[in-house]
Amino acid sequence: MDVMVPNETHDLRPADWARWVLASSARPPRTRARDQHADRLGEDLRRWVLGRIAALDPAPEELDQALMTIVAASPIAQGPARAIALSLRQEWDDLVIGPALRAFLLNEALAAGEDRRGGSE
Repeated sequence: MDVMVPNETHDLRPADWARWVLASSARPPRTRARDQHADRLGEDLRRWVLGRIAALDPAPEELDQALMTIVAASPIAQGPARAIALSLRQEWDDLVIGPALRAFLLNEALAAGEDRRGGSE
């Protein structure tokens, strides 16, 4: 996965952030004693929304409109897609104001890439 590393906050685009999140969440979920069907469905929808953000590549000021377009095109009911879109919008806001979160996400995305390649050399 091609991950762009911006120099400053103003260089950060929602598509780059979406790719970071997709790359960092590529690890398999923890095994739990309860049924995880709903968790998997929610994560699948979240990944779908993030994938659409990456594909649409909206400018930061166009993210809200892009999210509305994505929700309208949701493959399932719009309620869950809207909830995920709102959650992702909040994550974007947190990312824009928090350099520590940007560093964390980038490190997670890079670590996930190392895991897929079989570790560091």
